[in-house]
Amino acid sequence: MDDCIKEYIQQLVADGIQSVSEVVHHTESFVKHRLFSGQNVPSHLSRRYHPTRRDITNIIYQARVALFSAVDQDNLLAKMEHWSGGIDENFFTGRTPRQTLQNALTTVRMTMRFV
Repeated sequence: MDDCIKEYIQQLVADGIQSVSEVVHHTESFVKHRLFSGQNVPSHLSRRYHPTRRDITNIIYQARVALFSAVDQDNLLAKMEHWSGGIDENFFTGRTPRQTLQNALTTVRMTMRFV
């Protein structure tokens, strides 16, 4: 598969499109109107420019996995940032595991100084 097709599908997923049928439609339009505008379009049998539904499903999965962290706390913070939009920052609060660990270590250090 051509790299520009793969990047285009990844961008579609990043924009929120996750339906295979919709990605197929957008990809065909991309190949016809952007890559080969005014030229002969390659055969639909060519997987380089016309990936199969299975190829597209795999790319969508890979793109979705790449969008999210393996740490649920980081994913939650990303969602909270998205949800907050233009709302007051204090409405949604949260800490990452690193922040929690740093706060705990700071507290322990301060406690040890006073003992």
